[in-house]
Amino acid sequence: AASFCYPLFDMLELCQGTPVPSAVHGSRPYQVIREAIADIMCWTNDVHSLHMEQAAGEPINYVTVLQRAEACTLDQAVEEVCRRIGLRVEDLLSAQRELSALPPELSAPRRVREAVSRCVGGFESWAGRMEEWDRTGTDRFDPSTIGASGLPSYVADLLPGSQD
Repeated sequence: AASFCYPLFDMLELCQGTPVPSAVHGSRPYQVIREAIADIMCWTNDVHSLHMEQAAGEPINYVTVLQRAEACTLDQAVEEVCRRIGLRVEDLLSAQRELSALPPELSAPRRVREAVSRCVGGFESWAGRMEEWDRTGTDRFDPSTIGASGLPSYVADLLPGSQD
């Protein structure tokens, strides 16, 4: 929830001009698609940014949390997170097939089916661009953003009692 995926997915749905019917929105495949894309994006980010987050002393990373929880090596934790990303990709692909097989009456007329398809494509595009931005366009690991607490300013803002 902290990654802002779900509010953005909701916004993308609203921007389609054709509402996603509640029967489709609440369906298992549509919800799995939203959840899987959010997980894939967030977990991939945690693998990509691990070295920077460790250098910054940032405690919020799936790899480091898993390493502590499972009492394993860092390499084992990275491998496990990557394995879990692969499983979520399989979940995503399966849910997309399942969504396309929903009874037509749930997503009729054609403009609604097209809007649902655009939403799912928009979720995927946003997640991919977010990954690119996080690796190339953000200053979140710029040393000048590190406050007196030793944490990046955006982390200090999230953690009670760590304000600079």
